[in-house]
Amino acid sequence: MKMALRLSPVVMPIRKPPFLSFIARSPMPSVFPMSPTTRSFASEELCCHNSTRHPSMLAKVKSGETGETTFDEPTLQRELEKAIEEEDYNRAAKLRDDLRAVHEDSKAAVMSANAGFYRAFRNGDLAAMRSIWSQGDNVYIVHPGAGRISGYEMVMESWDVVCGAEHEFPIQIDLKNVEVHVRGDAGYVTCLEIVKTRGNNWGKQVATNVFEKVGGRWLMCIHHASHMLD
Repeated sequence: MKMALRLSPVVMPIRKPPFLSFIARSPMPSVFPMSPTTRSFASEELCCHNSTRHPSMLAKVKSGETGETTFDEPTLQRELEKAIEEEDYNRAAKLRDDLRAVHEDSKAAVMSANAGFYRAFRNGDLAAMRSIWSQGDNVYIVHPGAGRISGYEMVMESWDVVCGAEHEFPIQIDLKNVEVHVRGDAGYVTCLEIVKTRGNNWGKQVATNVFEKVGGRWLMCIHHASHMLD
């Protein structure tokens, strides 16, 4: 049986934590269950750098003299460990460079997927939002001041609520303290969202966006945003 997200035409009053009085000025009251709110955020410098493509990565990566072709980070890592074990240090040095190039390319691809998410959010573009997310029961979202919503269809219905709120799109979302981390086919971005609408201020939210590589594409599987005190 398909579960449906019940949306009342009248937003039910929700008790807000006393230390978040600024939320009362929000133009978009929450219709999701309440959850604990993050009180702090550790500010750090941006650690994502532009991708520097190694020449051998423009088309493909070849490992060793056998002509074996590898394309992903786990395979390169295994080849590197094998070269070190065989004391083939020239090959190991090349594989290390290739591995570094693949890692930087993956970080750039995750940042591109993250930018696509915020572009869809800013514009209230539901069609784009649906294409950005991985499909499955494992995905989930936590909107600011709300509880966990699991499953692709339920997550998309929650975005229907957000994008159907009574304010004009596009909205302004500035990102600060952005960091990206990638390992294999999983990556995540942490950032501080400063979200505003015309004439209103939603305040600041700390966000974690998790992506997984599916069929060569980086797709979002988790978005968790929590209000942050000034």
